Amino acid sequence: MEVSNLQDLLSEPSKKHIIDSVDALGLGSAEAQHLKTPLTAVTHVLEQKHSLFIAHDDTTAWGILKVGRKHLFYLTPRGDFMELDPLCVLDFFVHPQRQRHGLGLHLFKSMLERESIAPHQLAYDRPSPKLFSFMRKHFGLDTFVDQPNRFVIYDAYFS
Repeated sequence: MEVSNLQDLLSEPSKKHIIDSVDALGLGSAEAQHLKTPLTAVTHVLEQKHSLFIAHDDTTAWGILKVGRKHLFYLTPRGDFMELDPLCVLDFFVHPQRQRHGLGLHLFKSMLERESIAPHQLAYDRPSPKLFSFMRKHFGLDTFVDQPNRFVIYDAYFS
């Protein structure tokens, strides 16, 4: 299984069929999170200048991970606000047939390597219970301060 950035796949006409399956994964992600509209679609990623990492074989996309910078107001444990501009995980989904086989971890680690960042240096947009479990299991991240904006920034971000 290979991990590519959307921009890399767009530059290869022979990979168009892989790109076509990305929107289906965006729909699957929205359905899994009980959202009315998908967070990830190829056209939205291009318009918003986010980065989309895609786990795929020769014919099909099986996982997506969308990241982008956001300007956030962070509420400290003392009740003060800080302004931050972290790289954020905005959507992360692996097709149910490929879950629990290491594909999500491979996809996530590929993104970390390409972005030259550690998991504790990211913010996470409305993480699901599955993502909390994933972060705890693979990266030992589990402590954070609840935020009104529903983004999670782990305490390790500040160390």
